[in-house]
Amino acid sequence: MAENALKTTKKHSYIPTAAGIYITYAVLSMAQIIISQYSSYFQNSWNTNIAGISTVISMMGIGRILTILFAGVFSDKFGRKPIFIVGMSCTVIFFIGLIFSTNIIMASIFSLFLGFMNSFGDAAGYPALSEAFPAKSLV
Repeated sequence: MAENALKTTKKHSYIPTAAGIYITYAVLSMAQIIISQYSSYFQNSWNTNIAGISTVISMMGIGRILTILFAGVFSDKFGRKPIFIVGMSCTVIFFIGLIFSTNIIMASIFSLFLGFMNSFGDAAGYPALSEAFPAKSLV
């Protein structure tokens, strides 16, 4: 009986989980910086100008707007981890798509996936952090 009580009081370390969540936000920021910093390369690769690069960057925000309304519902229904994995998968799709994009339309479509990642990451990440560190949450 004492062994059973010991198992239930053992605390789980959520530090790796929190680190993973924060790393995904760093990747999101790096992706936006990569497109901005290497805009001359992408202009040549996608046969566009600076306005086209701005369109690709703005598609990230549009992708977020398209998914934020239901990402939270999915996170509550299916759990934080699967939804966060969906978000990370969207990041992989974005980076692979960025590499293989040959025109502005392809780049814009793949840029939507980074916006999807942002929504799914927020919908799963913020509640997961609040649940993992209830004393630190502002709820």
